[in-house]
Amino acid sequence: TYGVGAGVVLSTGAVQRYGDGPNTQDDASGMYLTPSFEVAAATPAQEALLDPITSVGMQSFDHFDVTELLIEFDMQPGFPNLRFNVVFGSEEYPEYAEIGYFDGFGMFLNGTNFAFVAAQPVNITHPDKAAISGTELDGVLAPGGNPLLVFGGPVATTGNTLRFIIGDREDSILDSTVYISSLRAVPEQPDRQVAMGDAWLAAGDDEAALACFERALELDPDLGQAHSRAGLV
Repeated sequence: TYGVGAGVVLSTGAVQRYGDGPNTQDDASGMYLTPSFEVAAATPAQEALLDPITSVGMQSFDHFDVTELLIEFDMQPGFPNLRFNVVFGSEEYPEYAEIGYFDGFGMFLNGTNFAFVAAQPVNITHPDKAAISGTELDGVLAPGGNPLLVFGGPVATTGNTLRFIIGDREDSILDSTVYISSLRAVPEQPDRQVAMGDAWLAAGDDEAALACFERALELDPDLGQAHSRAGLV
């Protein structure tokens, strides 16, 4: 699917709708119900994760049909970074992208969301959303026409957490779906330290970003990108 390969699919609806194939329905929708047949609302903890992804200014919204995947893991020494491939799409696109019912996705590595594209969170209002065939999804986040996104961040040797979360904003209809694959450890390299620093900058953590740029310069004192980025922090 979209070149993402074998992996995990999370959706605010029924994941079996979103395998390879044509788009036969422009409003595919499912919902999660509680044992008492009420629409499943986000928990306070889930709201705290999703609000920064789908908020408008200082205004936040309720979320429904939330799906989470939590991975706890350790890393071997010499592999300070983690990366993986992601494709995000939605049935909300394009009709509801600008009128409040937009869904979002986050990837929280040790508590920090690293799912940003062009410094913007991953939701269906992103300007790089496009109609790309391949599944039932009406719109896919595809900067430069490429739906295969790569996210990642720095990790510790022990005690890491990786949390994927996706949810509907303001209603429980019209699904959003994310495909996740190729979870991999990345050895320490200067250019990757710069990339991680850029990710921290996008997440608003200047201190962590500067630490990455300084580490890149320790590995390669002549790396111009690291010098210029460090000068911006």
